[in-house]
Amino acid sequence: HSDTLQIDLTPLFEKQLDKSKFKEVRLPTDTYEQHCCGTGMVNLWDNSWNSGNVFHTKPGTGLAQWFTFDLGVESDLSRFKFYHRLGDGQQSTNGAYAGGDPKLFELWGSNEPNLDGSWGSWTLIGEFESIKPSGSPQGTVTGEDFLYAVVNGEEFDIPPGTPSFRYIRWRTSKVWGALDHHYIAELTFWGNDKSNLIK
Repeated sequence: HSDTLQIDLTPLFEKQLDKSKFKEVRLPTDTYEQHCCGTGMVNLWDNSWNSGNVFHTKPGTGLAQWFTFDLGVESDLSRFKFYHRLGDGQQSTNGAYAGGDPKLFELWGSNEPNLDGSWGSWTLIGEFESIKPSGSPQGTVTGEDFLYAVVNGEEFDIPPGTPSFRYIRWRTSKVWGALDHHYIAELTFWGNDKSNLIK
């Protein structure tokens, strides 16, 4: 038996960031070249992740790959969801946990990105790994995996104490398949934006 502990806690405030404020940023060193399956980076925040429209980079452009976008307002980020591509269905070779689906990736943040595209003005927010909840082997995607990745979105926490940022750089270093490009259906971020900061 332990003593009763009493403590006052303040929950972390967060809200879903307004995707209508998100904008593509093209820096000279960004590797992104649109390939197919949509209209470009805007597909990352069009709230239509189970359609055929995805952010898809050009085959043959090599890994690692990175791209940059503007959240529209400086924000204290708390978490984000990465929606995997639907592809041709649960066992497709061009969808979740296959092909160019990101497996290892990083998020970087900045408030004043160097216009030459160099990395000196960027801070590493975190290194992340996409995980199948079922633990199934490569090439097998269970119903649980599919629901998690494609329908509900794979969720990642931002490390506590991360500074607030307005600009985000996503860098994919490894994909689930043996491809040299990547694709993402949708990105959704939560946090506390500086336009209406609550602490």
